[in-house]
Amino acid sequence: MAMPEPDAETRAQRTPESPSERPPTPESWAARRFLLIVTLICLIGLLCRLAILAEYVGDNPLAQAPVNDALTYWSWAGRLAEGQEAGSLPFFSAPFYPYLLGFLRSLGGSLTAVYVFQILADVVATALLAFAARTRFGAGVGLLAAALFLLLQDPASLSLRILPGSLHLLLVVVTWTVLVKLESSPSISWTVLAGVVMGLLCLAYAPASLLVVLVVLWLVWRSGWRWSGFGRAAIALVTVGVVISPATIHNWRACHELILIRSGGGLTLRHGNQPISIGTFTPISGVSDNRDLMHADAARLYQAETGEKPTWKQVDRFFRNQVLADWRADPLWALKLAGIKLYRFLSSRNYGDIYQHTSEMAAGFDRRLWLTPLPVAWLMGPALAGLIIMMRRPIRHAPEWMPFLVPLLVAVVFWYSQRYRIPAVPIIVVTASWAICQALQVRRKKAWTVAVVLALAVSIATGAINRALDLDRLDRSNAYFNVALALTQQGKLAEAAEYQRQGLEHSPKNATMRIGLGDLLNRLGRHDEALAQFNEARSLKPADQSLWEGYDVRLLRRIAGTLLQQKKPQEAETVLHRALGVEPTDPSLLRMLAGAKQLQGLHQDACDVYEQAIQYAPTDLELLTAYGNLLYELQRWAEAREILEKIVRFHPRDFEAHYHLGVVATRLKNFEFARKSFERALQIRPSSVKTLHDLGWVNYLERRYVEAVYCFRKALSIDPTNQACRTALEHVEPLVEQSGVNAP
Repeated sequence: MAMPEPDAETRAQRTPESPSERPPTPESWAARRFLLIVTLICLIGLLCRLAILAEYVGDNPLAQAPVNDALTYWSWAGRLAEGQEAGSLPFFSAPFYPYLLGFLRSLGGSLTAVYVFQILADVVATALLAFAARTRFGAGVGLLAAALFLLLQDPASLSLRILPGSLHLLLVVVTWTVLVKLESSPSISWTVLAGVVMGLLCLAYAPASLLVVLVVLWLVWRSGWRWSGFGRAAIALVTVGVVISPATIHNWRACHELILIRSGGGLTLRHGNQPISIGTFTPISGVSDNRDLMHADAARLYQAETGEKPTWKQVDRFFRNQVLADWRADPLWALKLAGIKLYRFLSSRNYGDIYQHTSEMAAGFDRRLWLTPLPVAWLMGPALAGLIIMMRRPIRHAPEWMPFLVPLLVAVVFWYSQRYRIPAVPIIVVTASWAICQALQVRRKKAWTVAVVLALAVSIATGAINRALDLDRLDRSNAYFNVALALTQQGKLAEAAEYQRQGLEHSPKNATMRIGLGDLLNRLGRHDEALAQFNEARSLKPADQSLWEGYDVRLLRRIAGTLLQQKKPQEAETVLHRALGVEPTDPSLLRMLAGAKQLQGLHQDACDVYEQAIQYAPTDLELLTAYGNLLYELQRWAEAREILEKIVRFHPRDFEAHYHLGVVATRLKNFEFARKSFERALQIRPSSVKTLHDLGWVNYLERRYVEAVYCFRKALSIDPTNQACRTALEHVEPLVEQSGVNAP
C-alpha cells in the first residue's frame, strides 16, 4: 500500500532540504541583477579596504617593518629578488608565497604594493566566491556570501601583513569552485584542473596535502568504486605531484631526503602539544621563537639528546615522537587539549600568534578596521548548522566539508591560530550564508529559522563566555610589543623603548617584553636600567619549571653581555660560569667568557676558551672573527692566518676576513698570497680605500710599480683627502717614470 503524500504544511515543517534538493524557483530580482550587485559589493569593499590601508600605512609603524614570521618571509623574498638561490636548506615554509613576494620585489614592489596586491586578491576571491555560490546554492546565497566575506575583520587585517592569508583565501576559493564543477561534470579536463589548483594550494598551504587525499578518496567513492573513479583519482594525484615537484626536488637537493613540500611538521606539532599547552603556540625550551633560528636550535637539541648527527627527518621524528608519547601516556589530557583547540577554532576572535589586530585597535592603531566589523566566530554557528544538513548527502557536498575539515584538523592536532583558521573562511561564509538564507524563509521553515537564530546567538555569546573564562582575552600588550619591534628595525630605539614600557603597564608580568626593553636600554647605553629589567625578568619564572634552565641561561647571557659593555669582566665571568654550568657547550657563552678574560688581560686563557668554543661551533662567523681579531692584535700571525682561512672557507663573502688575511700574509712576507686576498676583498667591496692602499703597498713590495700606482690613484679618486695614499703615490710614481712604462 502506497504511503500518502504529506500535505504542504507538513512539508513546510520539515528540516530544510539539502541545497541539492532545492526545487527550481522563478528567477528573482537579485538573480537578474546579480552581476551589478556583486560589482557594487566588490567596489564598496575595495574602497573600504583602501581606506583601512591608508590609515595603516600612515599611522602604524608595523606597515613599514614586518616582524617575526612576516620579517622572515620578507627577507626570504628579498634574497629571491636579488637572484640568490633558495639556499642549501629544505623549505621550512610552503614556498609559493615567498616566491610570489620575491617576484613582486623584483619588479620594485614595496611593502605597500604587496598590501594593495593582497587586497585585490581578496576582492577577486570575493567575486569568485559569489559566482560559485550562486551556481551551487542560488543568487541570494552568492550575494550574501560576498557581502559577509568583505565584512570579516580577520581577512581584512591579514591582507595588511606579510603573511600568506590572502593567497590562501584566493586559492581555497578557486579550489572550491573547481571541485564544485568537478562534482557536477567529472570530466578528465576538470580532474586535471583540480589537480593543478590543489597542487598550487599545497605549495602555499602544506596541510592541503590532506585535502588531496580526501579528494582522491571522494573521486573513487562518488564513482561507486568503479575503475573510472580510480582513473580520475590517479590523474588528480599525478597532476598534484607534478605541480609540487619543484619543491620536492629542491628539498632533495638540499638534504637528500624525501620532503614533499616543507619540513618542520614535528616541531610545529610539539609547539602545540606540551604539558603546559593551552591550545595556542607554546615555546619549546632551548628552541628559539625566531623562524630563522628555530630549526638550527631544534637540530642542536636533537644532537644533544641523542648524540647523533641530525637529519631533517630525524629531527622531525624526534619531536613528533615526544608528542605521541605524551598522548599515549595521558589520553584524557590529549582529548581535553584537542577539545580546547576545537573550541578556540570555533570561538576565538582576539588571539593571534604573530599579530593581534584587536590589540592594535585597542592601542589606537588600525581604527578603520571598524569598516570590517564582523568576527569569523559569529558565523560559526550558522556555518556548522549548514554543514550538518549538507552531510545528509556527504558525497554531493564533499566540496564544502573537505576544505573546512582540513584547517579544523590542523588547529585541533597542532594548535589554534587566527591564520591557521583562515583557509576555512570561504566555506564558513558560504555555508553560513546558505543557512541564513534558508532561515529567512520563516513561514516554510520555522524550526530551521529557530535553529539558525539560536546557533547565531550562541556564536555571538561565546565572546562573553571567553571573557568570563579568560580564554581568549584581549592582550593589549601585544600591539605595543610588535610596534616596538618595528620601531627597533627602523632605528627609532627611544620610541621603541617607550612602547615597550607602555606594553608593560598593561602586562607587567610579560617577561618577553621586559627582556626586549632591556635589550633596547642596552643599545641606548642605559646599562643599569637594562640590568634591572633582566633581573626583573628572572623573577618571572615560567609556569613549567622544566623550561626554567633554558630561560635562565638566556637571561644570564644578557646580564653578562651588559656587564661586559660596562667593562666589568670579573662580574661577567661569574655570571657566565653560572650559565655554563647549565649549558657547558654553548658557543656564544664560551665566546663571551673568552671576551671577559681578554678584557682582564688574560690573553692565553682567552685563546684556550676560543679553541674550546670552536670545537662546538667550527663554522660560527662571530666566534671565528672574535678569535681571529684577538690573534691579530697579539700579532700571532701564523695562528691568525689559520683562523682567517677558516672564515673565508666557510664564509667566502666576508670582506673583513679577506682583508685581514691579506694583512696577515703581508706580515708573513707572503706577498703573492696577500695580493690575491686583497683582490678578493675588492671583488666584494670595490670602493674600499684601505684595501686599495694595502694592495698598492704589496704591489710596491713586489716591484709591480705600475699596478701600485693604479691602486693609489683609484683610492684617491674615491677619497681625495687620504694622505697615506697620496704620500705612497708620490713615492712610487718616480719609480714608474724610471722604468719607462706609462702608468694607467
